[in-house]
Amino acid sequence: MWTHYLRLFLGHTADAQTLVLLLFMGGMAIRAWLASRRNHQNPLQLYAIVEGLIGVIALLFHLVFTRVTNVAFMEIFPAANGPLLIEALKWMIAALFVMPGSILLGATFSLMVTGLLRRYQLEAGRLVASLYFVNSLGAAIGVLICGFWLIARCGLPGSMLIAGAINILLAIVVYVLSRRPITQPPASPGSAGEPSPDRLLVLVALMTGLASFVYEIAWIRMLSLVLGSSTHAFELMLSAFVLGLALGGYWVRHRIVRLTQPIVFLGKVQLIMGVMALLSMLVYEQSFYWMQLRSP
Repeated sequence: MWTHYLRLFLGHTADAQTLVLLLFMGGMAIRAWLASRRNHQNPLQLYAIVEGLIGVIALLFHLVFTRVTNVAFMEIFPAANGPLLIEALKWMIAALFVMPGSILLGATFSLMVTGLLRRYQLEAGRLVASLYFVNSLGAAIGVLICGFWLIARCGLPGSMLIAGAINILLAIVVYVLSRRPITQPPASPGSAGEPSPDRLLVLVALMTGLASFVYEIAWIRMLSLVLGSSTHAFELMLSAFVLGLALGGYWVRHRIVRLTQPIVFLGKVQLIMGVMALLSMLVYEQSFYWMQLRSP
C-alpha cells in the first residue's frame, strides 16, 4: 500500500518500489538494533504498544498523505528553486511517510521472540525459526491478498483502515496476555553468559542481506518485462521472495538443533544460493516463450 501511495506522489512505480523497500528494511534494521541494546522488563507488553502505534499510523496515513501532498504540490514545490530541489524534496517527504512505521515494525519480531523466550523458556533456535516461518508466511499471503484483492475492493484508504484495525486488535490481545507473570526473570544487560557475535559472521549477515535484496530488485525489474505490469510484478516477486524465506525457516526449524557445524552449513547454503541465482537466468529466458504460448 505504501508503494501505491508513493507512486502517486513520486510519479514513477520503480522509484516508489525501491524507496519503500529501502526505507522499510532500513527502518526495521534501525529499530531492531535499538531494541537489541535495551533489556526490556516486559517485551510482550512493549510489543503490544508498538503494534498499537503502527495501527494508529495506518489509520491516520491517508489523511496525512492527502494533506501533506496537497501542501507540497500547491505551496512547497512552486516555491522551490529548480527541478533538482523539487526532486530532493519529493524523496525527503516520501521518506517521512514510510520511515516511522518501518522503524516501529523493526522492533516487533525481536520483541516477540524475546518475550516468548522469557515467558515459556523455549529453545531459542527452534523458536526463532518457527516464528520466522509464520511471520514470513503471513507476509507472503498479505502481499497477494492486498495486491490482487483488497485494494481493488476497498481502495487504498479502506485497505489502510483494515490493516490498522488488525494491528490494534493484535495490540489489545498481546497486551492482555502480557499481563500474566513472567516465568523467568530477565537477564541483566551485558551478563557474562551473553556471547558476543563474531565480527566476520556479522559481516556475512550484512552481505547476505545485501545480495538478497539485489536479487529481489533485479528479479522485480526482470519480471516486469515478462508480465508487462510493474505493479503486479512487484507484488508477485515480493510474495515469492518472502514465501521462500518462510519455507527456509520452516525447513531449518527442526534441523537447527542437530547441526554440529552450523558455520559450514551456512557456507553451503550461500554457495547453493549463488548457483540457484545463476540458474534462474535460464528459467527467465524461457519465460518470454511461455508468455507467447498463452497469448491469443
